[in-house]
Amino acid sequence: MNTRWVRLKSFLTVLLATLVTTCVTSPPALPSLTPTRRATRTLTPTLTPTLTPTPIRVEPRALRGDLANQISNMEEAMPTAGSERFVIPTEVEKAAFAELVTRLMGGETAWAGGLAAQNGYELLAYTDRGDGNAKSWILRELKPTRQGWGLYVFRAKPLNEIIIEAPHPLADEGTPSVALAMYRALHARALLIAGAHRRANADGSADAAHTTQSVFESVHEALTGAGTPIVLQIHGFASGKHPGYPQIILSHDLGVETELLDELSAALTAQGLTVGVCDGAKWQALCGETNVQSRHMADGLFIHFELDETVRSDDQRLLAALALVFKCGGACTQR
Repeated sequence: MNTRWVRLKSFLTVLLATLVTTCVTSPPALPSLTPTRRATRTLTPTLTPTLTPTPIRVEPRALRGDLANQISNMEEAMPTAGSERFVIPTEVEKAAFAELVTRLMGGETAWAGGLAAQNGYELLAYTDRGDGNAKSWILRELKPTRQGWGLYVFRAKPLNEIIIEAPHPLADEGTPSVALAMYRALHARALLIAGAHRRANADGSADAAHTTQSVFESVHEALTGAGTPIVLQIHGFASGKHPGYPQIILSHDLGVETELLDELSAALTAQGLTVGVCDGAKWQALCGETNVQSRHMADGLFIHFELDETVRSDDQRLLAALALVFKCGGACTQR
C-alpha cells in the first residue's frame, strides 16, 4: 500500500505543477478590435465641397483686335474628333457659368471676371475692329485649352435680342465664321461658339447641340431665361450627301412664328438662294428635331439654319436677307 501511495502522490504532484505552469505562462488572449471597427473609427471620409469657391473680383482687361482671329485661334486649339479631350463640366461648374452670365448682364463685370478666373476662363473688354470698333465682352478659355468649353461674346450695347449660336465648329466647317458675320451684321446681343468637335469624345458628350451637360447649354439658358429673344443657330451640311435638298433648310418648333419663317424664306429666295422650310414632312434629315437648345427656352423663338457649302463659303446673300428681315439696314431695330 505504501508503494502505491507514493506513486499516486508523485503523479498528482507532477500534474498539479504542470497545470500551474500553464496558467502562469499562457494567460488567455485579450479580445482585439475587428478590422471593420478599426476602419470605421480611423478612416471616416472627408466630405467633398459642393459649392463654388468664395467669389472674387477680377476687373476685365481691355483688348483690341479682330474677333475673327479669336475664333480661328480657338478652333486651332480645340479638342478634335476622336481626341477624348473634351471635359464634361460638373453641375457646380455649369451653375458658375450661368451665374457669370447673369452678373455680366447685370453690369457686375468684376464679379463676372472673378467667376471666369475661378473656372479657367478670362473675361475681356473687347474692341472689335471688324465690327466698326464695337464693344463686346469676350469670355474665352485660358491657354492652353484644357476643357473645350467654348467662346462666348456679349455685345455691350445690343440693338436687338438676337442670339447667334454655332454648336458644331470644325464638324460643320465654316459655321463659326458665318455666325460671327451674322453677329456683326445684325448687331446681335450674343454669339455662342462651342469649344470642341462634336465627335471629340466617343460617348457623344462633346456634341453641344445634343447634350445639356455643357457650358454652351448653361450660357444659352442664362441668356434665354427671360424676355423673348430670337435664337439663330447655325449648322452646315454637304450637298453631296443630301441630293435634291435646297441650299438652306429652316426649321423651328412647329406651330410657332410661321410668319417670320415665311418672311425669311421669301427674303432668301429673293437673293437667289434655294430654301426649304421644315413642316414635319419635308427635309426631315436636317430639321434639327433633337436639338436641346430649342427645348430649353423660357420664351422667344428658336430658328435652326442648315447651310450647304456654297452658302458657308459666300454668306453675303444670306446676310443681306437677314438684315432686311430684321430691319438692319445700317442699324438694327427690334421687331
